[in-house]
Amino acid sequence: APYLLEQLQPLVEEYGAEIEITASRQEIPYPYVLERIEEVRSDHNPRLKVEGVVVNQFQGRANFPQQAVDELVADGLPVLEPYISASVRIRESHHAAKPMVFFEPSHKVAGEFEALYDRLRSKQRERRKAS
Repeated sequence: APYLLEQLQPLVEEYGAEIEITASRQEIPYPYVLERIEEVRSDHNPRLKVEGVVVNQFQGRANFPQQAVDELVADGLPVLEPYISASVRIRESHHAAKPMVFFEPSHKVAGEFEALYDRLRSKQRERRKAS
């Protein structure tokens, strides 16, 4: 998702974050993705693993989005928190060609991106200490 890269880019530039995101032009059902990951793991890279699933455009007040997240967790996938909320301000930041963390730094979604970054960065530090 180009907008996800756009939102995370300032964290890379300002804080030296190392983020790997693969993008597609369509939604792909996660069972298909998991099958391909398993295929690549068995054929080419036995160390390949799903680092985490970013829940994006999350609508916390609706039942279905939470059910979808619950299914991911039940399938044993590492769902990353916080979830990134749905907001029209994201579209407006795209239109302005400005990442949300700069477009409206005090917005809830900007805070969610920053918190997600902090959590990922913390995990990275823990892995480095353990190795």
